[in-house]
Amino acid sequence: LIVGEVWHYAADFLQGNNWDSVMNYPFRNAVLDFVATQELTATEFINELGFLRGNLHNNCQNVLWNLLDTHDTPRTLCVCGENKEKLKLMAAIQLLLPGMPLIYYGDEVGLTGGADPDCRRGMLWDEERQDKALLSYYQKLIRLRKTYPCLTEGDADSMLADDHSGTVTIHRGELTLLFHGRAGETELTQYKDKQDLLTDKPFDGVLQAYQAVVLK
Repeated sequence: LIVGEVWHYAADFLQGNNWDSVMNYPFRNAVLDFVATQELTATEFINELGFLRGNLHNNCQNVLWNLLDTHDTPRTLCVCGENKEKLKLMAAIQLLLPGMPLIYYGDEVGLTGGADPDCRRGMLWDEERQDKALLSYYQKLIRLRKTYPCLTEGDADSMLADDHSGTVTIHRGELTLLFHGRAGETELTQYKDKQDLLTDKPFDGVLQAYQAVVLK
């Protein structure tokens, strides 16, 4: 597998005769601008993802390296002001949308850090300093990817945005993904009582701040 490190839309390198994939920085930028800095509305976020899909061959979609941070960028946790609820939402988007999620070491246990070289801090091997709840959340997302082929095969069936509530609704096969990219609560009563696979409980119809829900 040949993966190129480029920071821009790399369609010229993904025609089948150069690279197999690239580090998907445009995806990272869209996710951070939607959740961390809130510079994008829900509609603008969906449009950014659509622009990326439209510029690359369909065969590339499920092998793009979807990343949130790297050795060259500030840690996502630092960018969002150490708000772990925002980090969890961005991790859900990273792991549940089409592509290959690339988790930078330490994100899953709450490792933070500013711009290079601070983003290259040593791993938190001491388990007493690790955020175990955050690690469990990442593990849950990974189990969902391994359990439901619709999360690793094919594209999104539909993407809907609600700018008033800051909510993105994505249908992938048998699953409905809800991403709430704003503070406060919002109601989505049409999905009430469906099973949320992230909490293993029926969804109560209310999305909390920066919450992700996976409904079946």
